[in-house]
Amino acid sequence: MEYNSELIPRILRDIDDSVLALDERGRIIYMNPQCRSLLDLNDVAIGRTYAEMFFDEQKKENDGFHQFVIDAVYHKEKTHSGSVTFTDKSNKTKHLRVTSSFLKNEENDESGGVVLVLSDITETEILRKKRYDASIVFTCVTACVCLYLLVLATIEFLQMDVPTKALTQVINAMVFIFGIVIYYNTKLTFDELGLKFKNITKTIVSSVAISLGVVMLLMAAKFALLQIVPDFFAPDVPFWNWNIGLYSWFSYIFTCIIQEFLARSLIYGSIKKMFDEKNSIIAAILLSSLLFGAVHIAHGFMYMMAAMILLGALGGVYEKHQNIWGVTLIHFVLGQAACCLGFLS
Repeated sequence: MEYNSELIPRILRDIDDSVLALDERGRIIYMNPQCRSLLDLNDVAIGRTYAEMFFDEQKKENDGFHQFVIDAVYHKEKTHSGSVTFTDKSNKTKHLRVTSSFLKNEENDESGGVVLVLSDITETEILRKKRYDASIVFTCVTACVCLYLLVLATIEFLQMDVPTKALTQVINAMVFIFGIVIYYNTKLTFDELGLKFKNITKTIVSSVAISLGVVMLLMAAKFALLQIVPDFFAPDVPFWNWNIGLYSWFSYIFTCIIQEFLARSLIYGSIKKMFDEKNSIIAAILLSSLLFGAVHIAHGFMYMMAAMILLGALGGVYEKHQNIWGVTLIHFVLGQAACCLGFLS
């Protein structure tokens, strides 16, 4: 079968990868349209050396890429392959898989130059990094929950009487410590962790509205219970009891922040990155609710179930704003309202 002389150039033109060819002196002798776009080159580059086109640029980020090209041209090996980054003129960094092969001189069978094939693997690398970060986070969360359950088992074995408020501070301390570990072992930003203040006003306004609505429902529920089951609440307790202590008010603010950081930034965020987009939200809400419920096991079955239901109900609020401050506000208001109304002790 005979091939048209235009076939090879058409193949090089239409493939997805970028192709760059240099002669034995480092002069650019061929580049396909994809390479022009990727490396910000034009037809003027043909015939000029690679050094002339790139070594005057000020981007230190591309030193690794340039070194790869130099090694491919001057090292007498058959092929080179590796991953490097390249930052274009718009300061967009791309991850590239680069493979080089030597061109043989037909006259003396020596090197006549080098061909480099550059594949853009930016999306794959971003996905890999997200899943790596998610695995670090989820490992820390699992360790945190397991250590907490170990503490509870130890307390029960030693028959120690430890207040549940003290246990709450234990899990808070664990989350804080593992949060530091995550910060130093991943490249997650504060925004990616939901700790952002952009558009916070809109988030807070909607959270206040939700909080007020649920507080009204809790008050209506207590009123109904008093009519139907008069002995449901302790006698001689006011309908709304403000006397729960200033310490409880202020410590609960910190507790809500820590717990929402655990539930949303760590558990919810890491699970969502691990699953396909189609099922990620449902899986994140369900699994984060279960884990969050386990953290409250020391408070009893009803408290644990309430925590699971609250986390699941607020999943949609967090998903919309991707900001823990709004759900933290709702968490705080509902928790304190439940205590003031006598639903929680």
